[in-house]
Amino acid sequence: MTDRLKYFQNRYNELKDAREDFVSEWKQLSKFLAPSTGMLYTDPATDKDKRKYTYPKDNVNGLPQRYMRNLATALVATLCPPDSRWFGFTVPDETDEEQSWLHKASDRVMSVFQARGISAYLESLFYEGAVYGVSCMSMEKSNKYKLDFGSFTIGEFYLDDDFEGNENTLYHRFAMNTRQLKEWFGYDKLPQRLKDELDNGKKFTTWNVIQAIEPNPDYLPEFKNEFNKAYVSYIWLEGINGEDAVLEEKGLRDFPFIVFHWYRKINTVYTMGLGHDILPDVKELQALEKDTKRARAKKINPPLRADPSLKNSGIHVGSDDINWTNNKEGVTPLYNVNFDTQEGQAAIQEKEQKLYQLTYNYLFSQIINRNKTMSATEVNKVSQEELILLGGIVQNATLALGAVCERAFKLLLEENELPENMPESLRGKIMSTTFHSLLAQSQSLSDLKLVERWLQAMSIMAQMNPNAIRKVDVFKIADEYARRLDI
Repeated sequence: MTDRLKYFQNRYNELKDAREDFVSEWKQLSKFLAPSTGMLYTDPATDKDKRKYTYPKDNVNGLPQRYMRNLATALVATLCPPDSRWFGFTVPDETDEEQSWLHKASDRVMSVFQARGISAYLESLFYEGAVYGVSCMSMEKSNKYKLDFGSFTIGEFYLDDDFEGNENTLYHRFAMNTRQLKEWFGYDKLPQRLKDELDNGKKFTTWNVIQAIEPNPDYLPEFKNEFNKAYVSYIWLEGINGEDAVLEEKGLRDFPFIVFHWYRKINTVYTMGLGHDILPDVKELQALEKDTKRARAKKINPPLRADPSLKNSGIHVGSDDINWTNNKEGVTPLYNVNFDTQEGQAAIQEKEQKLYQLTYNYLFSQIINRNKTMSATEVNKVSQEELILLGGIVQNATLALGAVCERAFKLLLEENELPENMPESLRGKIMSTTFHSLLAQSQSLSDLKLVERWLQAMSIMAQMNPNAIRKVDVFKIADEYARRLDI
């Protein structure tokens, strides 16, 4: 085994061990909230589910899973709707020429997003982030679609970050068959064992593949060549010994993944999500549902008690059946169920309503079900307190969406896929992303209310001392309003 391969295998095991403390809770989240995701029990190569599959028995009430899926769908609909351009690009001290070109560039990026169907990938990003706390997607160049996206579930990737808390390392474990590996890397780069299988007509044996992407410790920015790049990508096969296992090693200019955190990171790359908050209520709901279901069944069809003389003649319990017996008591229930099923049903509905609120479904239903012409101001009035609570989550989502837009801009610019005649004055300027969606603008309005309160306070102070009004920079405030309202 080469030292290079040994290093990456050891690093993979380190990242796997560092993640192990979170796996047991992720399994619970997958079981109760997102059973089709996780890959926490499944070996990619065999695609065999190693768990005892008890989902239908454990989840007799499917509303919690639906609420989480609805939440992800609503975030896409209100933050990055697929039918309209929800973002724009801007630079400081923007000229009319620069503004015009950036507007065309954002239209071009949006057209590529729509052609590739980015909404499905963003929904998966928000869905997994809500359930598990952290999620990621890949963004790379594509000859067919210009951009290519990939969604990973929590059990497929292993993360690490730098001293500032920015993710810069990702190991991805996935499965491919022999034919797919040949199409990706070419026949000559495959291990001899795979070549032999192809030569014998065996194309569909499945293999576990690991791709490692991390910073290049030997990177020298002043030198430009194929291997001297900021990141290194190293791909190898599990189950193949020695140097034959290595499929590819190459350099990358930057980190090709977008990582989304539901809540703010605190000392770990694996953060908590909404799923962690609601899991106790979900478990209680399922227990209530099962108890009520069992009680209802026993009331309708209870265990029976009968005279031994009926044992050989048989007992008929149909609605029109007759049992001939001298026993006056006949066939009676062994015991009576005193469980109030109506009370149980009321408790279930109360818990469902609580989860409906905790997952913000009630808030988004008000926004989405209103008139399509609803303004950001009207959205802001729907529920000011809830929008404030949602603020940190929306901020994290817009950070991820901003990274998606800016990476798309960079990749398309490298491939000359953006509009021609880019103004030279744009070179060297720092570009940022603005958002036009209803939810993003309503958040901006919430922030501006703080400015309005401060202005009211300054107005009161000015009545006591006219010099206090000099603290107000009208032009600066006007610029802030224009920026927040995306004017």
